[in-house]
Amino acid sequence: MPGMPAAIHAVEVVDLHGGSLRDHQSRQVSQRLLRQADWIITMTRDHLEAVVDHTPDCAERTRLLRADGIDLDDPVGGDRELYKRTAQAIEQGIDHLLNQILQ
Repeated sequence: MPGMPAAIHAVEVVDLHGGSLRDHQSRQVSQRLLRQADWIITMTRDHLEAVVDHTPDCAERTRLLRADGIDLDDPVGGDRELYKRTAQAIEQGIDHLLNQILQ
């Protein structure tokens, strides 16, 4: 839902990594946002397919976060430890993607 704050565990875990989600508000994906993005990284294959179906010209810039092709589940509703594990998986996925992109 647009305008929603980040989950409290997400705020806490991002704080631990030196970032901040305190002023974050969710927003709905639009073609305009997708076309402005240099890269579009999704946590699930379903999201990747939805982006490509919605805005086909973004397909070349859209990637799944995990290198092994496995979906990374949204931790919403989970405990703080699940958010920590998800943050670690996101960090690993980003490191791998950066290495691919920068080669």
